[in-house]
Amino acid sequence: MKTKEIKMKKSAFSAAIFDLDGTVIDSMQDMLICMKAAYEKQGIYDAKPAKKHIGPALPECLRNITPKANPKLLESVADNYRGVYDKSTYPNTSLYPDIKELFLGLKAKKIPAYLVTNKRLAPTLRILKQKGLKMFKAVISPDIQQGRSLSKAEMLALLLKKEGLNPESAVYIGDSVPDIKSARVNGIRTIAVTYGYTAKAALKKAAPAFLVKDVKGLAKIILRG
Repeated sequence: MKTKEIKMKKSAFSAAIFDLDGTVIDSMQDMLICMKAAYEKQGIYDAKPAKKHIGPALPECLRNITPKANPKLLESVADNYRGVYDKSTYPNTSLYPDIKELFLGLKAKKIPAYLVTNKRLAPTLRILKQKGLKMFKAVISPDIQQGRSLSKAEMLALLLKKEGLNPESAVYIGDSVPDIKSARVNGIRTIAVTYGYTAKAALKKAAPAFLVKDVKGLAKIILRG
């Protein structure tokens, strides 16, 4: 009796590009605590950082929290935040359930994983090391090019060029509307996750290629094509 050869279904994606906060890790509580401390260092005790503010780059985030604040004051708050956050041990930051299993699946399928995040490089690398996330082939942060801050769209463009990726067969996984829009500008399909920091209705309106509620659903799309 001949043994039948079982073949794994090939994924439709040649590269999986991930956002970090709200997609791979739940870092909201630590970020909000550090934002509050950053404002207080400037003598501002009534600022109310909340979940709805998490997602955009830091300057935009602070403008949304205190829209009437002087721009120079917000620069000081941003500097304070970086100092406080960089020294944090991230006690409230955790991996989302099943995320490590997803990365093991990517490895088994030989689908390279990349990271494109609005978080600066230094804290990003610290958190990745702390959480044992060593699978990313490349990590792109807004401060990766000295002297300027890159937008999410620019970071994705840089990754495509640097790694020679085909945008048509890549996928970007994120939890925010800017993630979806930035990927679309670069011709990359998107999977929006609703377990992150953006309301499902807003993500749906942005029209990602896929919308999933948990990491298991994410794995089904990426790994099974």
